[in-house]
Amino acid sequence: MAYDLLVTYFKKELLKLKSQKNISSNNTTPPITQTFSWTASKTDLVELLYAINATGAVQNGNIDLKILAQICESLFNIKLGNFYKTYGEIKAREGERTKFLDSMRFSLIKKMDEYTT
Repeated sequence: MAYDLLVTYFKKELLKLKSQKNISSNNTTPPITQTFSWTASKTDLVELLYAINATGAVQNGNIDLKILAQICESLFNIKLGNFYKTYGEIKAREGERTKFLDSMRFSLIKKMDEYTT
Protein backbone atom coordinates (compact mmCIF):
# COMPACT_ATOMS: atom_id res chain seq x y z
CA MET A 1 0.00 0.00 0.00
CA ALA A 2 2.88 2.39 0.84
CA TYR A 3 4.48 1.57 -2.52
CA ASP A 4 1.27 2.50 -4.38
CA LEU A 5 1.05 5.78 -2.48
CA LEU A 6 4.67 6.63 -3.35
CA VAL A 7 4.11 5.85 -7.04
CA THR A 8 1.02 8.08 -7.08
CA TYR A 9 2.91 10.87 -5.33
CA PHE A 10 5.86 10.68 -7.74
CA LYS A 11 3.55 10.65 -10.77
CA LYS A 12 1.88 13.84 -9.53
CA GLU A 13 5.25 15.48 -8.92
CA LEU A 14 6.48 14.52 -12.39
CA LEU A 15 3.36 16.04 -13.93
CA LYS A 16 3.97 19.26 -12.00
CA LEU A 17 7.56 19.41 -13.22
CA LYS A 18 6.54 18.76 -16.82
CA SER A 19 3.88 21.48 -16.70
CA GLN A 20 6.39 23.96 -15.21
CA LYS A 21 8.87 23.11 -17.96
CA ASN A 22 6.22 23.74 -20.63
CA ILE A 23 5.27 27.05 -19.06
CA SER A 24 8.86 28.24 -18.84
CA SER A 25 9.70 27.12 -22.38
CA ASN A 26 6.75 29.10 -23.78
CA ASN A 27 8.03 32.37 -22.31
CA THR A 28 9.92 34.58 -24.71
CA THR A 29 13.21 36.07 -23.66
CA PRO A 30 12.74 39.55 -22.29
CA PRO A 31 14.41 42.14 -24.53
CA ILE A 32 16.83 43.26 -21.81
CA THR A 33 18.56 39.86 -21.86
CA GLN A 34 19.09 40.00 -25.61
CA THR A 35 22.33 41.32 -27.03
CA PHE A 36 22.19 44.79 -28.52
CA SER A 37 25.01 46.47 -30.41
CA TRP A 38 26.14 50.04 -29.96
CA THR A 39 26.73 51.16 -33.54
CA ALA A 40 28.03 54.65 -32.94
CA SER A 41 31.56 55.25 -31.66
CA LYS A 42 32.73 54.48 -28.14
CA THR A 43 33.42 58.18 -27.69
CA ASP A 44 29.77 58.89 -28.51
CA LEU A 45 28.65 56.47 -25.81
CA VAL A 46 31.00 58.05 -23.28
CA GLU A 47 29.61 61.48 -24.16
CA LEU A 48 26.10 60.16 -23.64
CA LEU A 49 27.04 58.52 -20.32
CA TYR A 50 28.45 61.73 -18.95
CA ALA A 51 25.39 63.66 -20.15
CA ILE A 52 23.06 61.19 -18.45
CA ASN A 53 25.09 61.50 -15.27
CA ALA A 54 25.29 65.30 -15.44
CA THR A 55 21.52 65.68 -15.86
CA GLY A 56 20.77 63.30 -13.00
CA ALA A 57 18.58 61.22 -15.32
CA VAL A 58 19.47 57.94 -13.57
CA GLN A 59 19.06 57.59 -9.82
CA ASN A 60 18.84 61.40 -9.61
CA GLY A 61 22.53 61.49 -10.47
CA ASN A 62 23.39 59.29 -7.48
CA ILE A 63 24.94 56.52 -9.52
CA ASP A 64 28.65 56.04 -9.84
CA LEU A 65 29.79 56.69 -13.39
CA LYS A 66 31.70 53.43 -13.39
CA ILE A 67 28.49 51.51 -12.60
CA LEU A 68 26.63 53.37 -15.35
CA ALA A 69 29.43 52.51 -17.77
CA GLN A 70 29.30 48.85 -16.76
CA ILE A 71 25.54 48.79 -17.37
CA CYS A 72 26.00 50.23 -20.85
CA GLU A 73 28.89 47.89 -21.60
CA SER A 74 26.71 44.95 -20.67
CA LEU A 75 23.63 46.24 -22.46
CA PHE A 76 25.42 47.10 -25.69
CA ASN A 77 28.08 44.37 -25.62
CA ILE A 78 30.95 46.85 -25.82
CA LYS A 79 34.10 47.56 -23.84
CA LEU A 80 34.63 51.25 -23.21
CA GLY A 81 38.13 50.90 -21.84
CA ASN A 82 39.42 53.97 -20.02
CA PHE A 83 36.32 56.14 -20.39
CA TYR A 84 37.77 58.74 -18.02
CA LYS A 85 40.53 59.40 -20.56
CA THR A 86 37.95 59.53 -23.35
CA TYR A 87 36.02 62.12 -21.35
CA GLY A 88 39.19 64.16 -21.02
CA GLU A 89 39.56 64.07 -24.79
CA ILE A 90 35.93 65.18 -25.20
CA LYS A 91 36.54 68.07 -22.80
CA ALA A 92 39.62 69.11 -24.75
CA ARG A 93 37.79 69.29 -28.10
CA GLU A 94 37.98 72.57 -29.96
CA GLY A 95 34.65 74.03 -31.04
CA GLU A 96 31.65 71.80 -30.40
CA ARG A 97 32.50 69.60 -27.46
CA THR A 98 29.13 67.81 -27.45
CA LYS A 99 29.14 66.63 -31.06
CA PHE A 100 27.14 63.47 -30.43
CA LEU A 101 24.52 65.14 -28.25
CA ASP A 102 24.15 67.94 -30.80
CA SER A 103 23.77 65.35 -33.56
CA MET A 104 21.13 63.50 -31.53
CA ARG A 105 19.20 66.72 -30.96
CA PHE A 106 19.37 67.63 -34.65
CA SER A 107 18.26 64.13 -35.72
CA LEU A 108 15.32 64.13 -33.31
CA ILE A 109 14.11 67.55 -34.42
CA LYS A 110 14.45 66.48 -38.06
CA LYS A 111 12.41 63.34 -37.39
CA MET A 112 9.73 65.34 -35.58
CA ASP A 113 9.56 67.81 -38.47
CA GLU A 114 9.16 64.99 -41.00
CA TYR A 115 5.98 63.82 -39.32
CA THR A 116 4.46 67.27 -38.86
CA THR A 117 4.84 68.48 -42.46
